[in-house]
Amino acid sequence: MDYLEDLENFYQVVKKGLEEIGEHSPQSQEDELDSMNRRVKLVRKQCFVLIEKMADLRISESLKIKIADMELSPRTKNALIGDNIITLADLLRRSIHKVARIQNLGNKSFMEIQGVIRQYDVTWEMLMPKR
Repeated sequence: MDYLEDLENFYQVVKKGLEEIGEHSPQSQEDELDSMNRRVKLVRKQCFVLIEKMADLRISESLKIKIADMELSPRTKNALIGDNIITLADLLRRSIHKVARIQNLGNKSFMEIQGVIRQYDVTWEMLMPKR
């Protein structure tokens, strides 16, 4: 898992920075402040990258979940699978309007699908092709 390696690298950068601050005395307070600001910006950027990677990993795993394994009523599962929607990713590649028009999906089934999408913390727009 790349994010664990990134976390270790992040830790090493912070540790090295703290050691350098203790070993070297800057020539002025301005130099010290400038050095700390650069280090803070680097750490902040690395945190954002790490958080994004972890979120992407979680989302990509969620997208592989099969419709058959989700907590949906048999009627909803059968309607989705019957329309060749096998995974959560397949579902999210369809527009809301196309899913709403699937045969044998009523309002109750559609609301059930919306609940599952919220449960996995994904959105309809996530996999829609850009125009």
